[in-house]
Amino acid sequence: MTIRFIHKLINKRNIFAISVFIIVVSIASILFIDSQRIIKRTYIMNSKEFGTFLSGIKAIHISDIHIGNSIDSHSTQVLKTISKSKPDIIFLTGDYVKWTKDDKTYKNATNFLAMLEAPLGVYAVMGDSDYSNARSSCIFCHESMSFGRPAFQNVNFLKNTGETITTNNRKVFVFGLDSSKNQIIYEKLHNIIPDNIPTIILSHSSEVYNAIDPQKHVLVLSGDTHGGQILLPNIFWKLLKRKTDPDHMYGFYKEGNKMLYVTSGIGTSDIPIRLGVKPEIVEFSFSE
Repeated sequence: MTIRFIHKLINKRNIFAISVFIIVVSIASILFIDSQRIIKRTYIMNSKEFGTFLSGIKAIHISDIHIGNSIDSHSTQVLKTISKSKPDIIFLTGDYVKWTKDDKTYKNATNFLAMLEAPLGVYAVMGDSDYSNARSSCIFCHESMSFGRPAFQNVNFLKNTGETITTNNRKVFVFGLDSSKNQIIYEKLHNIIPDNIPTIILSHSSEVYNAIDPQKHVLVLSGDTHGGQILLPNIFWKLLKRKTDPDHMYGFYKEGNKMLYVTSGIGTSDIPIRLGVKPEIVEFSFSE
């Protein structure tokens, strides 16, 4: 009797263990498959200042495409989504290539950028992986072996510089922060940001958000984090210290008048998977 009871108990435990294993694997598989699909996330920014100047304007924000030595399905899907959305302006916040020394990867990235266009312009900043091949990274700013503008003249790279965009007698200031941390620029931000018109700051890392006066009417757009790529409690990222700004890993943040959106981006780095964190294209509209 004792031997039979133990045998039955072991069998029950095996069945339970196998059942738990199957459930865990099934959930992980569903999360993995679902996490590979690019979504278009739409935000309406309710702000009197931004709404006054940008009402009726549709903006697209893309980051962390991480193109490799071939144009993948994600890049194609991004182009199709943009074509369908017909944005007035496009903002890019870096990491167009995977971390690489391969010149072909950079060529693929510039071919992708050449297909982006919007009536009010395409504005971009560099990410850290874009500098992984210092020589090839120059192609984003000028043609190889020359000082002429690159073939994708429709993309305006801002490197610690800004431009005022005017449409229908309305204005917005766009400032691009280079991916290499520049403390001098951080200290000058208060004077760089105008008081009379709203400002959009493009920065690969969200770290700049902490240096901005909350009284300033600023929207910071950034990426870099991939939303963690794997869905984990935020305390994990603070302990790991893998990202420069673990307090702003993903989503929308607001403090006073200043706002921040950190996108989960498109591609991957470190590990080639996402789990519970979808890649996204973000579409912004503005209202008072």
